Amino acid sequence: MGGEGPEAFVNSEEVRVPALPVDAVDTTAAGDCFVGVLASALDRGLSLDAAMRRAATAAAIACSRPGSQSSIPLMTETNSWLA
Repeated sequence: MGGEGPEAFVNSEEVRVPALPVDAVDTTAAGDCFVGVLASALDRGLSLDAAMRRAATAAAIACSRPGSQSSIPLMTETNSWLA
């Protein structure tokens, strides 16, 4: 949902997290980054809300950089943005 942030519906309950404001340079890999980080975070046992926040943060970082694979942040970069 772009600048509105991601949302999910689980068991009729809505989960929304805010988008991070960034100066978008290239959105090419944002969706792939979001889905990959979301899946990884859920696999590591994070709640859906926490996983969505992590994924939205990583996708925001990716949007602030040019390119596709090269724009996807390392876990340490995402951690520093979440701190």
